[in-house]
Amino acid sequence: MVTEEELRGYSEQEVFGLIFAPGLSTVREVSDVSGRGVGMDIVRTQLEKLGGSIEITSELNVGTEFVIRLPLTLAIIRALLVSVQGRSFALPIAAVSETRKLDPKEVRVVQQRDCLVIREQIVPLVSLASALALPSAGSTPEHLVIVFGASSKVALMVDRLLGEQEVVIKPLGPFFTANRELAGATVLGDGSVVPILDVKGLLGLLRQQ
Repeated sequence: MVTEEELRGYSEQEVFGLIFAPGLSTVREVSDVSGRGVGMDIVRTQLEKLGGSIEITSELNVGTEFVIRLPLTLAIIRALLVSVQGRSFALPIAAVSETRKLDPKEVRVVQQRDCLVIREQIVPLVSLASALALPSAGSTPEHLVIVFGASSKVALMVDRLLGEQEVVIKPLGPFFTANRELAGATVLGDGSVVPILDVKGLLGLLRQQ
């Protein structure tokens, strides 16, 4: 990568930067497969794609520190993807209590509202499609996602559960400021844009409705 003479002219940070070179291996005895794994060059490339950076500080016989910086508007969360009326939405896993199949026999009417009794607790039953005012696509909810806020729970009816995955939150512009039920959006691997629901804002919207 560099000659010994070139290395003498390197600053400390330039020396540390060599760890990000593709194919670098720090093993004492190299082989045909040394430095052929997912190295630090991949780490730096992915961070730069997110608009972030990584820095190294190191002191002999003390230790090494890696500092990763990401934009304040960027966050990665674990989310549950659901399908409603042919559209996909993401719910933060941190706000999901459980998921289950919708059994019409379990539905009760309490004060003229559909509810479920879950572990002796009355939980309002709400169609996510209705809450978001989505036009009907003829699909029938088959699953429940029980979400919770500071002091309440709601069972959201959705058509399908699409699974869990880590998603990067992209902030929405000022045009969406009034939409309290939206926390942002994410772009999936297939290029589709999926809104991320803000459960606290969604519960507030449901109380108003």
